[in-house]
Amino acid sequence: MTGVSIKLSCTSCGYAEPYTIPLLACPECGNTNMDAAYDLHEPLDWPKALIGRPDTMWRFRELLPVHDNRHILSMGEGGTPLLHATSLGAMLGLKHLYIKDERQGPTGSFKDRQASLMISSLREQGIKELVVASTGNVAIAYSAYAA
Repeated sequence: MTGVSIKLSCTSCGYAEPYTIPLLACPECGNTNMDAAYDLHEPLDWPKALIGRPDTMWRFRELLPVHDNRHILSMGEGGTPLLHATSLGAMLGLKHLYIKDERQGPTGSFKDRQASLMISSLREQGIKELVVASTGNVAIAYSAYAA
């Protein structure tokens, strides 16, 4: 990735290494909780950088953990509208309450962004099989992106 590097750190023992592939567990202590720290080498002028980019989550490409654009699998996820919740806002005393409407993604599931990122990352690593447990949203999103 240009302009950014990601470092993974173990939340238990502090072991750290640059992100190249996802780690299932800390190689030092086996802890499965890893934090990701972003180092923006060249801070972007985001409003300017976003001009002309597609209205998907991939417009923030520099901050997502896929190194090579060739592996990105996108069906247009992201760019879903914010709906002004005027009645709920009034009940809560909030004038500017908005709700993100993720039903308008490619599969109608709020898991579309997650599935796009995961399948893209798996493709980059050459992994061709995936098993997920789901009663609905994960299944619909992952099956669509895996297909």
